[in-house]
Amino acid sequence: MSAKVLDQHDPDVGVAVSQLASVIDRDSRGLDARTREIVMTIILICVKAEEGRIEAQMRRALAAGASERDLLEAIELIITPAGLPIFDAGLTIWARVTGAKPLMPEIDAPHSRTPTARA
Repeated sequence: MSAKVLDQHDPDVGVAVSQLASVIDRDSRGLDARTREIVMTIILICVKAEEGRIEAQMRRALAAGASERDLLEAIELIITPAGLPIFDAGLTIWARVTGAKPLMPEIDAPHSRTPTARA
């Protein structure tokens, strides 16, 4: 999205940003593609990027060889430094991308039971 806006309204900056991205994304750098895509996924979650952007990045990580478990474990690392709300947002997107179904807790507490009719 931002690239399209820059290309239209400030092409010089658009070109510079595009060149920077291509240098950063080169395969010849130290990190392998799988690791780079996992790290980028976590960064996008932590900076609260748009959900569609995070979903696309997760798919890039999976295409680069990351497993669903790799992404889950990386997202779990967010809990301590970024907090539970950021973790939960990332986990929600992960579940949507992977098709993971949430567990439905079975609670047997008096306040959660359906009231019975009294005779």
